[in-house]
Amino acid sequence: MQINAAIIHVPERDIATPLLQRVGSLTQSKIIFTDVQHKGAMWNHRRAIRWASMLPGYTMILEDDAIASAHLAQHVNGLIEFMEENTDTSIGSLYYGQGAPTDAQPRMKADYEQCKRDENPDKYGNRYIRTNRLYHAVAYVMSQKTAKYLCSLMESAKYDTYTAVDLTIQQTLPKDKREFVYCIPSPINHNPDMASTFVHMGARPTMPRVAYEFAK
Repeated sequence: MQINAAIIHVPERDIATPLLQRVGSLTQSKIIFTDVQHKGAMWNHRRAIRWASMLPGYTMILEDDAIASAHLAQHVNGLIEFMEENTDTSIGSLYYGQGAPTDAQPRMKADYEQCKRDENPDKYGNRYIRTNRLYHAVAYVMSQKTAKYLCSLMESAKYDTYTAVDLTIQQTLPKDKREFVYCIPSPINHNPDMASTFVHMGARPTMPRVAYEFAK
């Protein structure tokens, strides 16, 4: 199975060397999309999704504030195998995080606690949380088929510069296609010390935006 990776990048940030190395060792094709003109995260994610639609296999789309586990390959392979076996899954997430979105934290915490009680992870050491909401866009995986489908839905859409990527992707998909799976432990963490590139509206996290359980 071919695995590809697209990194979403803004010029003001540096991409951590371990992220580049660990993603590079796992993937057959890799690209960095730098938003030189500051057209916004959704614009840049759309570029990555279009690129994914042209490549066979599965594509990881990661933001530049992602922190990669030393065991990234192991957990990604497990997640993709799960998605291959559960074909109703649209997108797999490599990050399941605390702090944001704030409104979802009670449900996310409860789902994580239930998942943690599963004493039979798969052969990759993964457990999985399934839900109809895409909580994050820090790091996610989709098949070429899903990327093509999303591209067709997004083709004529117009998005605000600072639209929320995770919510936008979720709402672009029809309700019966909103099947998302989260890999536990998360093979990607979020760097809480890296400043956001735009001002977030609404309730803000009261705790660091980091994984509930990171696969160190």
